[in-house]
Amino acid sequence: MAPGSVLLIDDEEKLRSLLKRIIQLEGYTVTEASGLRAGLKVLEKEPIDIVLCDVKLPDGSGVDVCVEVRAWSNLPIIVLSAVGDEREKVRALDAGADDYITKPFSPRELVARVKAVLRRCEAPPAPAVIRAGDLELDALAMVLTVRGMVITATATEFRLLH
Repeated sequence: MAPGSVLLIDDEEKLRSLLKRIIQLEGYTVTEASGLRAGLKVLEKEPIDIVLCDVKLPDGSGVDVCVEVRAWSNLPIIVLSAVGDEREKVRALDAGADDYITKPFSPRELVARVKAVLRRCEAPPAPAVIRAGDLELDALAMVLTVRGMVITATATEFRLLH
């Protein structure tokens, strides 16, 4: 999978800067936000493939990020935290985090976990031909047949049926 875009939400500027450099070295583009609200604004405007957020933010928490994002998206989220408490980990995972990494962590571990979460969240390729009863939909050729007869459909009708 080709590297994608990462939203890094953390209020510690030095840590954000360090993590940004580490992630960029792997070919990812990184957008930074210093808190919950700033991070949500980025998500409204930019295509993001994965969110990395600290558990403690000045205007919320990593758990809040998970709850807010899960209300409208399955976007992968990794929570970063200096808090290794099991209850905090469970709260974040129950709220929708895909992973929870306790600081300190190695740069290689962080990148490996980002790649692993993105692999798990990758959508499987759609089959070229979909069959449902007497209906056959060839997505590549954009041909619809019912009981072997070609049915004329507009591009919009085809996409909706697909």
